[in-house]
Amino acid sequence: MNAHRVGMTLLLAGLCVVCPLAGLPADDVAPLRIVDGGQARAVIVVPEDAVATVSGAATELQDYIEQVSGARLEIVSEADAQTTGPCIAVGNTTLAEEAGVSVASADPETFRIVRRGDVVYLLGGSESPYHHPRRSALGCGVEYAAYEFLERVCGIRWLRPGPGGTLIPDRNTLDVGDLDLEQEPSYGYRSFTYWYEGKAAWVTGTDYDKERAKREGDMLREWMKHNKTNGMRLVPGGHTFHRIVPKSEYEEHPELFALVAGSRKPEGSRSGGWQLCTSNPEVVDRAVEYVRGRFDRGDMLVAISPNDGGGFCECENCRALDVPGWEDERGRPVLSNRIATFVNAVARRVKDDYPGRFVGTMAYSYYKEPPRGIRFEPNVMVWLINRQWYNWVPGEREKYYDFYETWRQVQPDVYVSSGEFFTHEHRCGVPWSIITLDADAIKWAADRYKTKVGWGGIQNDWGTNGLKYYVAARLFWNADQELEDVLAEYCASMYGAAAAPMRRYWERLEKGDRDWQRTLDGPVGLKEVVLDMYEIVSPTVREDCREYLERAAALADTDWARGSVRFTTRGFDYTQMTVEAFEAYHELFEAREEADVVRLTDALRANWQGRLALVEEQRDERIVGYAQYHLDIQDKQKFGGQITTDQRFAFFGHVEVDKLRNGGIEDELRGSWWHYMGPSLRVVTDAPHGGERCLALESWRNDAIVLQTLMLVPGHKYRLSAWTRAESVTGRAWVRALDMIEPSYSRVYADGVGTAWRTGDGERETFDGTFDWREVSCEFTPESPEVRVDLFVGGGDGTVFFDDFKLERLD
Repeated sequence: MNAHRVGMTLLLAGLCVVCPLAGLPADDVAPLRIVDGGQARAVIVVPEDAVATVSGAATELQDYIEQVSGARLEIVSEADAQTTGPCIAVGNTTLAEEAGVSVASADPETFRIVRRGDVVYLLGGSESPYHHPRRSALGCGVEYAAYEFLERVCGIRWLRPGPGGTLIPDRNTLDVGDLDLEQEPSYGYRSFTYWYEGKAAWVTGTDYDKERAKREGDMLREWMKHNKTNGMRLVPGGHTFHRIVPKSEYEEHPELFALVAGSRKPEGSRSGGWQLCTSNPEVVDRAVEYVRGRFDRGDMLVAISPNDGGGFCECENCRALDVPGWEDERGRPVLSNRIATFVNAVARRVKDDYPGRFVGTMAYSYYKEPPRGIRFEPNVMVWLINRQWYNWVPGEREKYYDFYETWRQVQPDVYVSSGEFFTHEHRCGVPWSIITLDADAIKWAADRYKTKVGWGGIQNDWGTNGLKYYVAARLFWNADQELEDVLAEYCASMYGAAAAPMRRYWERLEKGDRDWQRTLDGPVGLKEVVLDMYEIVSPTVREDCREYLERAAALADTDWARGSVRFTTRGFDYTQMTVEAFEAYHELFEAREEADVVRLTDALRANWQGRLALVEEQRDERIVGYAQYHLDIQDKQKFGGQITTDQRFAFFGHVEVDKLRNGGIEDELRGSWWHYMGPSLRVVTDAPHGGERCLALESWRNDAIVLQTLMLVPGHKYRLSAWTRAESVTGRAWVRALDMIEPSYSRVYADGVGTAWRTGDGERETFDGTFDWREVSCEFTPESPEVRVDLFVGGGDGTVFFDDFKLERLD
């Protein structure tokens, strides 16, 4: 693996981190004192022509040492430095050259720290960030040397982003022992990305949100840099067929799109569907043009993966590339060979002109399996989308590793191992307590693959998942570290004298997940770890965790430790409220009496309002992600991306039993109608049926869906009516009621969704063409309390207008 030439085990004594010494035992080495009783005893020396990164590293050394000790070490150039006395030489100084001190590794992020007599040398494999043509990396070798020095000598730890997240010990004397170490990263590409924070689709668009997005992003990058995470994510993912040939070109070039059911008129939504005919030479030409354009802009890797969903081409040439009779576990044809053929065709045409650049694709869905009889070109990078990594169920982890090893036989040289989502949006910021599994996956790939990417999609929820992010950052840099050491370091640095009970707190959360998985008959999926979080964080787990937090609060003996325990405790307060919401949600599906439905609906509404208030109170403290909590009041009424649990729970903050909200569309849509997907939803004043406004839902061959969540009493009969008119609808449109037969955590069309609104012949009522206002209605008896009103336009063009919805209980 990577070369950590000096042991990196951290021996913790309180908050003091003591490093093992190279060469003679520590007792035989006279310490070099750089600060004595708050007085500077050394200077920081930089080259005469120091570049910005070297100057910046020297300044950070100066500032942090002053914060720790009160002493401000002077920064001087070599020309002005005295020839004797303690000093810290930063960068490629003449002092280092004359002493014969250099960095052995060719990796530009490598750093070396050496003490020779009265001089400490901090050198990097490069004094410039490891360069990405479109975006410079966050740090370089010489900066990492400075951060390692501050950790080892000063005891500083960057535990979470933002004010209050960095441990700055109080030490008025600083000594440097015998040091000679060199490090290089285990993972060449290391990055974290806020999956929601600041995305335009998720926030209200206010000036506060824009300012917050920039501020939070800047603080995350600073935290990443100090933890030697370079901010580069070379992940060959993304559904990009819709970028190679945009949907807008369908009318002029239908031959470029997939042939489905005898027609080149594919359907889909957003980046789903609208697949391309990959056997068409012009599609290959367009993909080559797209890749070249992105390379010319500076991209190191360009993904050319199919769009999400199905709808793949059924033409004779495309089907001839598939292995006859090869089907996946769901009985779908495996399309790996046709995708590999297409990707290779593009990769061969750009290989010579763009050395060192990659064409990327995913192993996903219909093309998850490695192709048979085909090897990828050496400039192809494959990203395996495989979610077995969060399984403790016996045998499932082995399937995860077997799947990767099978792919290695096809793609042995270039491979990406990504952390993917270290926390998942569907979990609502509740602890994703699989730290052991995360660490195992990072370590497993570290010495098996040539090209490794450590990337995590995270939320700004450092009070509930911050330990996972810290562990991942440390292991991305040095996968040789023992997880036990990293956990001990975090708890000692974060909680001080309260480290022991806080360690038990984090362990108890993980044990709850392990114990729950032992009750399962098969592999755990994302749906289970979301919907069953009230069983994972069970009442017993919650009781134990609360006890550990109370013990920690009693033991914390410094402002820092008390603040850190309080920070984590507030995260657990949110966790408990969220888990209680899931308990009420599950109980609601079993409720059949009106009193129980009303009680649980009121409880869900109060819970949501309480969680919203809790997050609003601490919105700038990074305890729980903030952006998701305004999804129910955003101005654009459009979600986009995956529909998260909290997006749905947000609407429970407005729902009352037997009440349809904003039926006349006279009020703002916030908290009533939910724009699930589609190109356009408008509130218009053009000839409404009643009042001054109505809804207009448009489709341009994309499905457009608008919803409202209702809470009704099972077994009672209801009538739902609405007024509609249509203009040139060529596909399908309808209004219907969806009976949520079982709890759902994500998409509208999840398992267990039944259609409650049916016409006499058993089919839902649909309408097309052009017509003036007319009433549609249905009578139905829901089987469970949660029912959704679903407005749909899709499969063609046109606009449907909706107004004056009315819900009545008939018995």
